[in-house]
Amino acid sequence: MAPIFRARDDFAARPSLTEQRWPALAASDFLVVRCSPAAAQSEYRQRGDRRFKEMGRADSVIAIIIDGQP
Repeated sequence: MAPIFRARDDFAARPSLTEQRWPALAASDFLVVRCSPAAAQSEYRQRGDRRFKEMGRADSVIAIIIDGQP
């Protein structure tokens, strides 16, 4: 099984989430996105989603609705 990266756990002790996140996204085969109204309002989250899609991996995004309506 391949390693699983979780932003909340893996970056908790690091000073700059944004700088650390881009290499992790680049190395990822899939992006699992937890969808909720609150998450949709997060600019931080939107930048990561957009970056993953710009890398040509839009077909590798797995969306999971955890709250709200699709």
